[in-house]
Amino acid sequence: MKITLAEALEITTLNQCKVVAGKQSLDRPIHSVNSFDAPDVLPWLKSGELVLTTGYVFKSDEIAQVELIHELAKRRCAGLGIQMKHFMHGLPAAMLKAADDSNLPLFEIPNHLSISDLMLSLLRELLSYENKQNEQERKKVFFSRLLQGHLHGKDAIFAEGREFGLLQGAGYICLSILEKSLTGASSFKNTPERLSQIISTTTNISFLSANLEDTVIILQSVDKEEISRLHSAAFELANHLANEFPGVTIGIGTCINDVLEISKSYKQAKQAITLGTRIKSLSKQSIYDYTDLQSYDILQHVPDDFLSDYMSEVLDPLLQYDRENQADLLETLEVYLSCCGRSLEAARNLGVHRNTINFRITKIKELLGANLDEGETVFRLQMALRILHLLQPTTYPI
Repeated sequence: MKITLAEALEITTLNQCKVVAGKQSLDRPIHSVNSFDAPDVLPWLKSGELVLTTGYVFKSDEIAQVELIHELAKRRCAGLGIQMKHFMHGLPAAMLKAADDSNLPLFEIPNHLSISDLMLSLLRELLSYENKQNEQERKKVFFSRLLQGHLHGKDAIFAEGREFGLLQGAGYICLSILEKSLTGASSFKNTPERLSQIISTTTNISFLSANLEDTVIILQSVDKEEISRLHSAAFELANHLANEFPGVTIGIGTCINDVLEISKSYKQAKQAITLGTRIKSLSKQSIYDYTDLQSYDILQHVPDDFLSDYMSEVLDPLLQYDRENQADLLETLEVYLSCCGRSLEAARNLGVHRNTINFRITKIKELLGANLDEGETVFRLQMALRILHLLQPTTYPI
């Protein structure tokens, strides 16, 4: 990306110039700037070049004025600025029409501004912009390699990463953020300042961000107390982002204390999104924590036929009963187990009376022939339920 003519005309000094034609093409990028007072320079002008002139050589030649416009447009120059000393009554109408017809931006330079002053301001801005772009590219390359685990040697990592804010001896946690849709002002990547504001007001923990195919946020801290709350800070931040940008899906990795394992936390954050959106496909959830989904990550490496056999052996009586009676025993069992066997809490979560839960649990015990107070039984049931969601994610919303 290069600075556009519209952006250049906001620079101090240039903001005194007035665009009089070709306004529809102010988004043209400026690659370089040139000036001339002799026509023999035209063959050397290039695409993206902004041309400045006093206009002396063509001040009384309308044909030359129009030909100049056509020639610059043909070469796809960024625009033409003319000092008004020789055009006291404004630029000729033929020039304005030619510029509008050719979509070439044309602007007037006030008499008190010298061409050299404008060129100096522009060159300084172009150089500054290029330096920023180079810095951003170096930052992107560094974080891309760090997050993908391609960097080795802690000293080398910190020697390079210190420039971009990477803290040594810190705790880290990664968030991966994907956009479901790109819609106008709510687009996540189009509002980096708002992102920075949300993060800074959400937590005292410092952060780094990088744009790969997703947006990655690395929360970091060297303070022991802050390190202990990195995970909760990540959740707090994720909730703020989800509320501010409804079109995002967020994955949260685990906390790590080794800079060489930042790639591991990032991989987990991405995997959390993959697993979460698969398993909870009917829910409206947009934040997924790898810690909650780690068991699914393990299970997905087991052959499907083995998982299916295990799930059927444990849960078939409930699955069959629910199908034949349009009942909700399977969901009741999962909520009951997630509430550690507390009937009142399970009833509240399901929106039913406590007696209804007790009746259903009695029926579940009867169908499964199981004692839900035994730890091994509870483990087998929870394992089977996770397998069910992994193999049949649309069974019911969870």
